[in-house]
Amino acid sequence: MEYPNSHKYSGIPISDSDLPNCQTSCTRNSSCTAVDWSAGASPGNLCWLHGYWSSSETRRTSSGVTHYELRRTAVANWVKYPGTNVYRGIATDSTDLPGCQQDCVNNGSCTRLDWSASASAGERCWIHGPWSSSESRRSDQNVVHLELNRGSDGFCGEQYSQQCSQYHDINISVIHYVSPLNISMSMV
Repeated sequence: MEYPNSHKYSGIPISDSDLPNCQTSCTRNSSCTAVDWSAGASPGNLCWLHGYWSSSETRRTSSGVTHYELRRTAVANWVKYPGTNVYRGIATDSTDLPGCQQDCVNNGSCTRLDWSASASAGERCWIHGPWSSSESRRSDQNVVHLELNRGSDGFCGEQYSQQCSQYHDINISVIHYVSPLNISMSMV
């Protein structure tokens, strides 16, 4: 949820220098429930994380600051980017996409994967995590890139095995496509 020209007190500043990284930092921090983004602030004061430590604070008017609330769900979802891949993945032995997705889910550090059905055995599934988090998506017509938005339990919600093994469409109000290779994310 986006609240322009508002903020909360008691946020914790982090060093992210752009809004997508600020939002990702919140999503990856299980205690984070919101961020304040101040585009005109000095480095180190652009992004402020909020959680239980600021839950009693109310939103206040503040020109030039946007408050984003993160609404976590117990159910995870996959965001699909056909025709793209990311470098520096780790290959698994999966022979089908559901198995590849399960390899990612079972690795607590995995945040995304690349799947190439036409690749040789042992080179179809590549999982990604902190070791490749700085890598951007690149065009590759033979690969489908999937990003895992884990549920609030850190895996895939209460119905873990069924929810993570299937591709679920994302509500378009959550993900806004900017171009075939990039997305921007609204915190919900």
